[in-house]
Amino acid sequence: MFLAKILVFLGNRIKRGRKSLFFNFNNIKTQTRLPNMRIFVIVCMNIFINFN
Repeated sequence: MFLAKILVFLGNRIKRGRKSLFFNFNNIKTQTRLPNMRIFVIVCMNIFINFN
């Protein structure tokens, strides 16, 4: 689950930039409650793989 949080953090950083970095990091706790978290992690993984 810690790896998923890192992927979400990187995904939000790539999409929204550095200004809302801490804001998105604080919202990770609320996002983990959503059932769509798994889908979002898969999308972030694809973005992270393509980014490298």
